[in-house]
Amino acid sequence: GVDPLAAVRALAQNCWHGRIVSGASTLSMQVARLLDNRPRTWSAKFVEAFRALQLERLRNKSSILETYLNIAPYGGNLRGVEVAAESYFSKHAADLSLDEAALLAGLPQSPARYRPDRHPAAAAARRATVLRRMEACGLITPGQRALAARQPVSLHPKSRTFEAPHAALLALQRRPNGGETCLDLDLQHEVEQAVTTYATVLANDLELAVVAIEIQTGDIVALVGSRDFRESRHGQVNGALA
Repeated sequence: GVDPLAAVRALAQNCWHGRIVSGASTLSMQVARLLDNRPRTWSAKFVEAFRALQLERLRNKSSILETYLNIAPYGGNLRGVEVAAESYFSKHAADLSLDEAALLAGLPQSPARYRPDRHPAAAAARRATVLRRMEACGLITPGQRALAARQPVSLHPKSRTFEAPHAALLALQRRPNGGETCLDLDLQHEVEQAVTTYATVLANDLELAVVAIEIQTGDIVALVGSRDFRESRHGQVNGALA
């Protein structure tokens, strides 16, 4: 959970350069940091180390690695290797090729710097480092490494639709860490179509909003905040709240 020699080495290097040039976080410490999301201070490092030791007592290495892969950052607002695989390559993580898997494996070290859709050259260089390490560990052959390293950084991003935008933004505002809504997307689509149809008989300076609530549960099952969310003037104003 904690690597004392790496910690001493990183401390010496950082003091020598007068800035942070090296870290000593183990995978368990990184999991602890990602779960708690503390500011990066000396006291936080001690807490991370303590949490890492707890993790090591409670869970095995495979479980810790699985947790890391499920919560690690992969650029933008992407969290978790499965989401990253679907977003960058439109496939499940289990279906990635060697070059694709190596690219994603190296991405969490610095998601902004190695983000493949913005910095493909840096992503390719980081991928090459991962492949060399895999070869050194005996996980792949030299031929496999050379073939994977020659592959271009070819992305196939998954197309996304912004469903129920006003309702989604409202839910995210109230629960920033995510969760589930009670929206019925089939009904949501029907309501959106009804709004689009009815808006044609309204004057241009009039807006409308719809909220559909299930009587038995009180659940909001459909919500439309304006006639067109994409309208630049006031389409993103949620009329259901205004």
